Amino acid sequence: MILENVTWKSYLTVVAVLVIIYYAFLLLVSYRKNKKGFTLGGSKGEQAHEYIEGGYDQLEQLTEEIRHSILEEAGTDATKAELITQFRHRLVNYDGLRQPVFRIALTNFLIQKSESICGITFTAEELNEQWDTLVRQ
Repeated sequence: MILENVTWKSYLTVVAVLVIIYYAFLLLVSYRKNKKGFTLGGSKGEQAHEYIEGGYDQLEQLTEEIRHSILEEAGTDATKAELITQFRHRLVNYDGLRQPVFRIALTNFLIQKSESICGITFTAEELNEQWDTLVRQ
């Protein structure tokens, strides 16, 4: 019979080659799918990273602007309602509020600086309620 002439070594070699061909095929298919995504505008990871990189600079500029033009100008004479109105007016077009990392950073900045500069205490919940009404979902 034919099977009597097949050794374990040759059997395992054939199985190993078939497994390698199978996984190579799977990798090729998945690479093609990913390559289509890359050609249609880059990978999602790259797009998110680029968005965040530009967003950090924008966030830093925004916080400095808020600190100088809103908080320091208002000083200790400001009320909570006035500050919220000014924050809302300044942030209505800020797209970073849609990104959790920027939203949290901005909220924490406003909580800290409002208390240290103006003596007004905000909670994260108060500010998040304001941001929820600003963000287009």
